[in-house]
Amino acid sequence: MKTGRYRLLREQVVPRRLDEVFAFFSQAENLEAITPEWLRFKVLRVHPKPVQQGTLIDYKLRLRGISLRWTSRIVEWEPPHKFVDLQVRGPYKLWHHTHRFAVEGESTRIADEVLYELPLGVLGRLAHWSWRGATWKRFSTIVRPRSAHCSFESSGLTGPRCGSMRNWLNLSSFHS
Repeated sequence: MKTGRYRLLREQVVPRRLDEVFAFFSQAENLEAITPEWLRFKVLRVHPKPVQQGTLIDYKLRLRGISLRWTSRIVEWEPPHKFVDLQVRGPYKLWHHTHRFAVEGESTRIADEVLYELPLGVLGRLAHWSWRGATWKRFSTIVRPRSAHCSFESSGLTGPRCGSMRNWLNLSSFHS
């Protein structure tokens, strides 16, 4: 019997040190800068700061034309190698996002793994089946653009809105 739980995985290697990459991704406000503009993603609140186990992150976004509010809790915090956020309010029945970071030579491998389940039982599974290609493509376009629109300097992000991190993450090193 199908459970209706699905897994998405994306990895990329970036030409930056592990501590620098983890520090960037552990700043919740940077999510806004690296998320594609078409999602209209906006961080509303991060509490407590700095991000740690138990931190709640409230944000809003637009998905398929629908405005959504979403709250995630950091449920695991293991700097500089891993953190996990879990949706506590939002559109999914389950959204469990693991972020892993590992040294790879003079670079860092970033792995995003999402375990998710749509609401509505059988109807959710049917919707997933009919949209499965679109779901993978959407996830890929959310994670992949992180390697394409910003530069990162010691002072932080530069560039217009930074729909992703063009000069920082080097698109040519992205691994599907």
